[in-house]
Amino acid sequence: MRPAALIFGVIAFGAAGAGAFELARLGVARFEAASRAEVAGALSEAGQDWARVTTDGLVVALSGEAPDEAARVRAVAVARSLVDEGRVRDHVTVRAADPVAPPDFSLELLRDGDEVSLIGLVPARGGRAAIRTGLEDAGLGGTVSDMLQTAEEPIPAGWTDALALGLRALRQAPRSKVSIDPGHVRVAAAVETEEARRALEAALRGARPRSVMLTLDVTAPRQVISPFRIDFVSTGESGHFEACSAESVADVVEISVAAHRLGAEGDPDCAIGLGAPSADWTAAVVTGLDALRALGGGRFAIRDLEATLTGPEGMDPARLAEAGARLGRDLPEGFSLNTIAPPRTAAGPDGAEHYAPRFDARLGADGALRLSGALQNATSRDAIESYAAALAGHDRVTNETVIDPSLPDGWPSRVLVALAALSELREGAAEVTPDQVTLRGEGADVGTNARVRALLAEKLGDGAAAELTLVPPPAPAPPDRPPAPPPPAAPAPETAAHCSEDVTAILDDSQIAFAPGSAEIDPESHGTILAIADVLRGCPGAGFELGGHTDSQGSDAGNLRLSQSRAEAVVAALRAEIPEGVTLTAKGYGEAEPIADNATEAGRAKNRRITIRVTSAPDASPDTAEGTPGAAPAPGTTVVAPAPRATVETAPEEVAPPPPQGSGDE
Repeated sequence: MRPAALIFGVIAFGAAGAGAFELARLGVARFEAASRAEVAGALSEAGQDWARVTTDGLVVALSGEAPDEAARVRAVAVARSLVDEGRVRDHVTVRAADPVAPPDFSLELLRDGDEVSLIGLVPARGGRAAIRTGLEDAGLGGTVSDMLQTAEEPIPAGWTDALALGLRALRQAPRSKVSIDPGHVRVAAAVETEEARRALEAALRGARPRSVMLTLDVTAPRQVISPFRIDFVSTGESGHFEACSAESVADVVEISVAAHRLGAEGDPDCAIGLGAPSADWTAAVVTGLDALRALGGGRFAIRDLEATLTGPEGMDPARLAEAGARLGRDLPEGFSLNTIAPPRTAAGPDGAEHYAPRFDARLGADGALRLSGALQNATSRDAIESYAAALAGHDRVTNETVIDPSLPDGWPSRVLVALAALSELREGAAEVTPDQVTLRGEGADVGTNARVRALLAEKLGDGAAAELTLVPPPAPAPPDRPPAPPPPAAPAPETAAHCSEDVTAILDDSQIAFAPGSAEIDPESHGTILAIADVLRGCPGAGFELGGHTDSQGSDAGNLRLSQSRAEAVVAALRAEIPEGVTLTAKGYGEAEPIADNATEAGRAKNRRITIRVTSAPDASPDTAEGTPGAAPAPGTTVVAPAPRATVETAPEEVAPPPPQGSGDE
């Protein structure tokens, strides 16, 4: 072969080889890219984005840091599902696992008296041994139920201080559950009194280290509060509580909101406990405080179910009475209300203000009787209203009086005298002041002037004045006719019966009260005694029996003695107030004549009573005609001539000493 041909052949063969190599290289590159993309896509869909894919010819290599061994295995499996297992190279590393977290140490200490239980997981060092030592130091190492588990781990921060505080709480609370975590102590305990609760909470808060959080749940039985009281004083711009009782924190919040409307600042220091006399206690307090705000100041107080509204200084008594009537209607059922007027003042000759109380009564031509002004207390107010009703009728009396505790002594007696004198008139008005009783009006007959003046003079002396308009005397009879005889006096028995009815009406409205188990008359019943005495003065010559009655509690003999002693006490009190000729007999009936069920408190209260009945009528013979000593008065006439005290007749049986406590109306 020629050399040129040989050279040409070699060159041609080399060119063909080079082209084939290039084609092969390009084909391998495309294959590698395709394999890499396919495996990377599959890994991404499988959530293994951390894996990196490289190729070298037919070999597929996986690299990167797997979060855990499971993720590595998963990535290799995905690659091998697409590429022959022999062509997959695993260069993946696995992230080192986190160190094991220390256990949650927690301890519960349960104590019931001398018995202690331990529950929880504590460090092996500074755990069980420290707890045992603390219990023994507290004298509680005797009866311990140990259900603790331990762990060989370092003592966590805050554990030692929390354990010391928890052991202190266990020592001071005989009935408690103390939960201890590092840096946190929770104490749930029951103590016997509210004072003990406050003392325990204060001691634990004072002993708490700064590194420990303390949660307290200490309870005490709610105290029984008696009496339940509210007393709030308002100046019109600010106010404060003198006393405050409530059954719950929610009630305190409601009361506080009403007080803030009156200018009170902060939260009231209310005693929280049992004993509210009504489910509507809080509603009554809020209603009263709102009424005080409408008045522009004053004082509102409740003692159990008895509420008192005191007007601000200088308030018009009529406006105060109107506000009191409105509040009385608004208060929940069961609450009573007394309206107290601020001391009434008037300008004296020197221009200075001085105390000037007044009571007014006005009798209309229709017989209606309106009472206004000041009375001393609620008992006196009720007795005087009862007496006025006995004179004019229950449906004809309007009571607009207010309470003024500052009234001088003897005020109720002066008011009763004024009402007795006013009842003699056809219409008129009576005014009572500390210095004088003034009566103005029109008499019913020509004898009115003398009777009224005699009554006022006997009871009040110079402290009374009467300005009366008299009806004209009857026309004289014709000369040829004898004078017409005077109208016959009302039958004496009817007069005595009327007196008995009037006294019964007074007792129905305001019974005479006694100290429990004794015959001592309650001072608050003095007004009732005066009202009865004033009625009996209109029945000279009559005889009455004052009967004493008890409930069924106690022995029959003890109740009989108690009723007799009480009847005699009433007779003795009346004897100082009525003239000669009115005979009073004391008779004890014990429990023999009940008027209500003795099985209930309300029934027993009704059975404890004083009664009156007529035993003899005045002598109505001709020898006792009008104008002669001992004459029977006409109905409604008041005998005013002074005379010796009334006599007292008692039951013939021997009076025994007062019964022991527990008899009768205990």
